[in-house]
Amino acid sequence: MDWIHCNNCSRQPCQDKVLRFQLTSCGHIFCSQCVESSTNPACKVCGSKCNCLPLSSNMPPEIQSYFSDPEETIRKALQIYAFQKGHRQRLVMLRANRSIENQLSEENKKLRAKMIEQAKYIAKLENKLIQFKQMTAALQTPLRNNMHLTSPRTPSFLSPAPSVSSQMTAGFGHSQQAEKRVSPHFAGTSDMLNYNRTGNVSAAHGKVTNSRDISNRQKCSPRERLGNYTPDSGRSGGKI
Repeated sequence: MDWIHCNNCSRQPCQDKVLRFQLTSCGHIFCSQCVESSTNPACKVCGSKCNCLPLSSNMPPEIQSYFSDPEETIRKALQIYAFQKGHRQRLVMLRANRSIENQLSEENKKLRAKMIEQAKYIAKLENKLIQFKQMTAALQTPLRNNMHLTSPRTPSFLSPAPSVSSQMTAGFGHSQQAEKRVSPHFAGTSDMLNYNRTGNVSAAHGKVTNSRDISNRQKCSPRERLGNYTPDSGRSGGKI
């Protein structure tokens, strides 16, 4: 180490191997020839009272570090720094991962609780749906039985109205039945007259009347025709 020298006479260990050097408690170095005069009663450099320690390999480690190579010390310090930094980063990552895992576990518990609640709610809804279907089926069964037992009736306002031709045919039929029920004396009157579509009247046992009498007779009702009828001689026919 080329920087060690006596702070009083400036001699170095390489110049005289017999010389011994001592380190004061105030941080100064003196050779064995100058140490007495430079430290009594106080340090010649700073003036403070001090103690002396010989420079050797038996010095405490914390003092020996001051006499080591600084580059080596810096290299070791960098290695120490990198070693400590790596462990520090690893510790931070582990704590962060553990914190994230705890958060995820909490979220997972909450989600599971929600899923359980939703499953219970879905099961309740399914039970209600089954009950509703059963009630609907129970209500539909008597309705179907009633529909089979009672035939539906068509309302009067929906029934088809009778046609004019059917009314005329029914009226003519009623008139013939009325003529038959009047009297035995007039029983042959229905056979005497025969109406056709041209409005002419043909007498089965008498003479044919004119078209005017035929039209007037068509306008009259069966009762009026029977009332106006006057027989000439029994059932031999007569004038209308």
